[in-house]
Amino acid sequence: MTLNLGLRYEVFQNPTEDQGRLSNIVLGPGSDQPTQIAGATVARVKQIFKTDRNNFAPRLGLAWDPTGKGRTSVRSGFSVAYVEPFSNLYTNSSRFDPPDATFLDVFPVFGVGTNINYRFPFQPSPDFTNPVTTNGGAAGLNIAPNGVLPNLRSAYSMQWFLGLQQEFLGSYVVSLNYVGTRGVKLYTRTDPNRFRGDICNADTCDFTINRLNPGWGQLFYITNGTNSTYHGFNLQVKKNYSHNYLMVANYTFGKVIDLVSDGGLGDYSNVGQSTPQFITGTDTNQPRLDRGPSEFDVKHRLTLMGVWDLPSPKRSGIAQKVLGGWQYNWIVAVQSGRPFSVYCSLAWFAGCDFNMDAEQNDRPNRPANLKTNGWSTSQFANGIFQVTDFCPNGLVPFFLGTPCVPVGTNGDLGRNVFRGPMFASVDMAFFKNTQITERVKLQFRTEVFNTFNRANLYQPIGDMASPNFGKSTAAFAPRQIQFGLKFLF
Repeated sequence: MTLNLGLRYEVFQNPTEDQGRLSNIVLGPGSDQPTQIAGATVARVKQIFKTDRNNFAPRLGLAWDPTGKGRTSVRSGFSVAYVEPFSNLYTNSSRFDPPDATFLDVFPVFGVGTNINYRFPFQPSPDFTNPVTTNGGAAGLNIAPNGVLPNLRSAYSMQWFLGLQQEFLGSYVVSLNYVGTRGVKLYTRTDPNRFRGDICNADTCDFTINRLNPGWGQLFYITNGTNSTYHGFNLQVKKNYSHNYLMVANYTFGKVIDLVSDGGLGDYSNVGQSTPQFITGTDTNQPRLDRGPSEFDVKHRLTLMGVWDLPSPKRSGIAQKVLGGWQYNWIVAVQSGRPFSVYCSLAWFAGCDFNMDAEQNDRPNRPANLKTNGWSTSQFANGIFQVTDFCPNGLVPFFLGTPCVPVGTNGDLGRNVFRGPMFASVDMAFFKNTQITERVKLQFRTEVFNTFNRANLYQPIGDMASPNFGKSTAAFAPRQIQFGLKFLF
């Protein structure tokens, strides 16, 4: 038995500014977040958030041979790793907040907001000469401040592992592994300056956006707002290299659950993903409504890999130079579809923002008997949904007809309940190794990616406001062939 124990400690210092020009949201009094936001101000602060000095990261690793014969191994481990708050997370609040700068919430469709001159030469708006309000804004304007939770803590992940490896038939090894990961206090961007029904609810409607904090529009606020979990089981069968070939087969069954897969902070981009990547559309007081499969959750994944050194003529000469030194490699990858959501990016006056909190990307109600997976490639390309599948009357503003979801309520369709196209690909490669001298070898390579030219589609568009709603409009790379020549010495 081998046991490894370790402990890492690290501190991520809170940012400072030598001129004292740090700005942030200063929360007001109160025992809950809505009350604190309603009484908050934007002002200069000494520090954006406190330094978290509790970042102890233990490590444990174990390897055990229960038989003592060197053919069986039990392995296990546990670790904690911390994630440093990256600069874009906190610098926005100081770059774009009063008293030095600000964003404005403007609604020109209603003539609401500041008087902006769109002509050249530009003339400053007279609205900017208005006095400063008690909450750090400007009289007559709706500002859109940025902020960071003053008690922000370092996000971290806990990872654990248990595996069994067994050798058999001399050159074969089978491994059965369980892997778990939990993300804790993950960084999230949300807008807490809103409430369900702040425009209209089932009882009243004055067509006025009534934010929690008067004079503030959308608030970009960074918190430790979400956790995540992953559980995965992996089976591997490996044939070690012997008799001129090796093979490896891997199958993984797993699931990732989170509230948001990217905090909208610029640190992650998912190819073909059409779902909003930050918490906006759901009720801000019920974030668990967003809990569901992650955008990169892959339930099933199978990979096969092989390397085969083709037999060469034993005698040296022309035949050996031409027929010898050939190698054939191949990789097969097949995985089930990733999750995606159906939502609507339009505002309340266009038939969406169903809960009327002045924030788009709401999800509708879940229709009865609507399938969630199992579509063919052609169905994804032609469209698997229609808007009328979710809203029988279409996207109609509530003041012109029957709304898709009752006014001021949340739709009951969960996040990421649908599954996109599966992915399958076969890659092949042929290598020809020719020995020039004892120390110099020439290798000619022919590599074919996506050999059978399968159409692996991107996720379908989940935005009900898009003319391509329900369709996959792009695909991963088609078959590609490349040639290479390498000198090895």
